[in-house]
Amino acid sequence: MSLSWEDKLQLQYLLVKYARALDYATEDNAKEFFETVTDDAVFESPLSGHYEGTAGLKTFYERALKASEKSFVRHHISNFTIHGDGDEADIKAYLAEWIISKKPQPAGKHPMPELLFTGSYDCTARRVDGKWRMSRRKVIVDGR
Repeated sequence: MSLSWEDKLQLQYLLVKYARALDYATEDNAKEFFETVTDDAVFESPLSGHYEGTAGLKTFYERALKASEKSFVRHHISNFTIHGDGDEADIKAYLAEWIISKKPQPAGKHPMPELLFTGSYDCTARRVDGKWRMSRRKVIVDGR
């Protein structure tokens, strides 16, 4: 059984919810992040490393919390392709990650966003208790 349009929209929203949970990383928002992943999820990135399972993803989120003390991060995700059957799906999307310093600026000045990298997500999602969650997230950095 192929995925419905509703499934595809839910899967697209899954990545958006994940990105916003990282962009607004706080202790209070940790629940939002963990609602986007399975207990056995594996994250891979040439920039942030390899994380597995609940303990690994807790470490991953703690790193996001620490980074959010000094800067804002903004994930821009686009060009989704989603394929799957039943309760499993593959999601691919373009990714641009920006950073904005929280360092105080002189009066009338605003911090300038800096593009960290462009690339893509290559993810696998699984339906768990009726909700889509990522079981694998791989970041591919352009030019690497």
